[in-house]
Amino acid sequence: MNGALHDFQDKSRENCDFLQLVYENSGHLDQRLGKLKVGKKTIYRDPALGLINFKQNRHRYYLVIYDNEHTDAYLSCSPIHLHNPTALKIEQIHRRKVVVRDWFGNGEIASLKGKIEFYQESEYDYVDMELDLQGLNDTSGYHIHMTSVQESLEFPCEDSAIYGHWNPYGISIYNVPPPKQGTPDQYEAGDLSGKFGTLDGLSMLKTAGNDTVLQLFGQQSILGRSVVVDKREKRAHWVCSTIERGYAPSEARELRAIASFDRIDGFVYGYMKLTQLIHADGTQSETVIEANLRYAGPQNTNVTRNHEWAIYVNPVGVDASSLFLVPQPDTRNHEWAIYVNPVGVDATVKVLHTRCTAAGYIWNPYYTQLAAPLNVRPDANNLELLFSRLMDVGPDANNLELLFSRLMDVGPDANNLELLFSRLMDVGPDANNLELLFSRLMDVGRVDLR
Repeated sequence: MNGALHDFQDKSRENCDFLQLVYENSGHLDQRLGKLKVGKKTIYRDPALGLINFKQNRHRYYLVIYDNEHTDAYLSCSPIHLHNPTALKIEQIHRRKVVVRDWFGNGEIASLKGKIEFYQESEYDYVDMELDLQGLNDTSGYHIHMTSVQESLEFPCEDSAIYGHWNPYGISIYNVPPPKQGTPDQYEAGDLSGKFGTLDGLSMLKTAGNDTVLQLFGQQSILGRSVVVDKREKRAHWVCSTIERGYAPSEARELRAIASFDRIDGFVYGYMKLTQLIHADGTQSETVIEANLRYAGPQNTNVTRNHEWAIYVNPVGVDASSLFLVPQPDTRNHEWAIYVNPVGVDATVKVLHTRCTAAGYIWNPYYTQLAAPLNVRPDANNLELLFSRLMDVGPDANNLELLFSRLMDVGPDANNLELLFSRLMDVGPDANNLELLFSRLMDVGRVDLR
């Protein structure tokens, strides 16, 4: 986090590099929450970060992601927009309440009705749970999964969208007792049907219980995660819902802020959503941070870890997606061509010599035989290599007649090189200057044939 004051005469400043000049250690999120993962959706909770502090008029706050290999270089940055901030003070700790009630079907309309509510008085108390569900025909297990439900997806309940069971303590699924026959600590934290019994044979369920493993406070909180109800057949995911705060408007309100990484020329695409609860008496909860980031490109599934991340005060500039921290000069004389394949996921990779290799070869629908697109330079002096690159016969080919005959379809028995060259270049059979013919063929200039 940076504490640089905002100068009204400096509104046009658009440079992420300036964020390095003033830095506050309190904003160094990875030191408190761990390294960031790009390509994964993750929920973080920060008791030291208060959204209410973002209201200071002379500060601007930005979320910066560092390169995982070069920790002093920025990968991307984004402003944090705060909605309806109000100056408040902390007075006491309120109990936490979360609810699961808006159900989404996994490729079908959700017929499940009802809700699940969780309560916790403090981080040292157990979690009370109340279930009131209808329409449970042919269901079996129900579990807490790692991330929230993306409502826009056709199949929002798949593990590819919400990942696996919430299991922060690393319980092995191979040593789990049968449902309802063990203690809560023997099951995954999110395995509700294992701890309290399955839904087999039930059409409705109305019950209450308590859980000594779940948490609504701190880093292990289930707030912002999701509950999935499985079908009995094949244990397929049936419906799912996000675990949300369950307060009445008279009790509390929720502040929301978002850092959107949506530059089309950036390396990272996605968002970071920050939410915080403000109670009626002014007390506030810790901030929940939901990170949903991936690398640019619709088919890019790369996952990298250990990115440093922090909140900065200055605006995002044109260098937000730059490879380097200094402006790059204008360049000229770039070669350009149309290639046969669509843009691939390597369109924005950092390493220049591997960028856009998925484009394939240069588009040549008329099969025009040109040497220039093969990047043969004027200093080329190896004729076998030049011809082999043109014909894809390999540099170890040593029969020039065969190479030329393949190029011109004149047959391997052709023994008149002058005739072959003249047919290729239309210079006439009386041409007797091979150096001139080669230079016209390859655009490499006169070469020494000796």
